[in-house]
Amino acid sequence: MGKSSKADVHMVHTITICSPARMQITPIDPSKLINSMYIFDARSKMAAIGNKIVGSGYENPANYPFANIIFGDIANIHAVRESYIKLNQICSDSKYFSLIISCPKFYSAVDKSDWLQHVATILKFVNLIVKSIRVLKLVKVE
Repeated sequence: MGKSSKADVHMVHTITICSPARMQITPIDPSKLINSMYIFDARSKMAAIGNKIVGSGYENPANYPFANIIFGDIANIHAVRESYIKLNQICSDSKYFSLIISCPKFYSAVDKSDWLQHVATILKFVNLIVKSIRVLKLVKVE
């Protein structure tokens, strides 16, 4: 509901200030400061806002002006689990098993399970996280 923990904000800010990527930037030109802290939230922004309405929430960007808050748009655990169950049923079904390579119904059923879409979204988010870490390592001056 818009609340924040002063201790959390202070801790994240301190981590940001102490990061090697931030320390190598000259303080003379504040326009060159980069947001070297990323807060990754696996949910979609809409899901985070929805959670806020029911009393939960997410990190308020106003509390972390030194950080980038990035949403992953990954479906909730229930949707991913349901897709996995559907995929498991498809792969266990003997009518598909013998025809997996050449059966259009198999591919159609896999597509309808949404499993591949969930995996793609998760991998895309993980790739973004890895790229962010890599960028911070590249910025570091030895």
